[in-house]
Amino acid sequence: MSTILTYINTIDEAENIICYAAELARDMEMSVDILYAAEIQTYPTGMQPTTMPYMQYTNEQVESILADAESEIARQIERVNKKIKNPPQIKYFTKQGISNHVIEEFTNKSKYDFVVLATSSENDSQINERNMDVIKHTDRPIWIIPEDATYKQLKSIVYATDYNEEDVETMRKITGFAEKTSAKITALHVNDNLDFEEKVKNKGFTDILIEKVGYRNLEVSSMVQKEDTGLADTIIDFSKLVHADLIVILKENKGFFERLFASSNTKMIMNKTDIPVLIFQQKKS
Repeated sequence: MSTILTYINTIDEAENIICYAAELARDMEMSVDILYAAEIQTYPTGMQPTTMPYMQYTNEQVESILADAESEIARQIERVNKKIKNPPQIKYFTKQGISNHVIEEFTNKSKYDFVVLATSSENDSQINERNMDVIKHTDRPIWIIPEDATYKQLKSIVYATDYNEEDVETMRKITGFAEKTSAKITALHVNDNLDFEEKVKNKGFTDILIEKVGYRNLEVSSMVQKEDTGLADTIIDFSKLVHADLIVILKENKGFFERLFASSNTKMIMNKTDIPVLIFQQKKS
């Protein structure tokens, strides 16, 4: 069975994220692995840690912390299973280590379809920078959700695209889960001239893209970026306009996404929108 890896930032505030991941996995006919990393340092028995610049723990203390974390996660999963209908299979793992490295280790050894991360509701810079680091170094699709998000079944998906050949492959991947809820996919191009907008309005162009992707519930749209509006804000505004449940972008797209990912736009989208963001990685040639 396909599986979603869901990383939780803190134990106390994890239940909402676990619930979101469980409902998402249920609708996508997947299972869920919950992962928590305790970012704590150990010191050898007999050594006094008082001279250290940060708190350190013995191995016994670390084992106790992880055991307590597992117990609390298990209780939250039990509550989630009672809260939602037809919950999927949920497993959980805890490990000591730096979160970025632990996530990378898990994705390298297991075939996860997605990695789910949460942004901080208080714009915690450490969490948000960790998310960006995972995006840069993980080859799996990254599903970013607001920490306090309530799950909504996917009915409207906006894919920010430059209409390159690699975009067709990504849209085919999107249809893999869009068809489970009959979601509408809107392929959006943000541009700075009217010529491309006229091209997009051409019905033949839409039909060609539908034929290539193999999904009928697909629409092509274009927006001209205003001088006083940033790229990230333009995508967010359009997504709100069409009541999108998910924004999808492609890392390393050499046209449109080069503007998006190489700057602070990706971070802005994740931090400013209350809509989940899915980031696909372009396959290396």
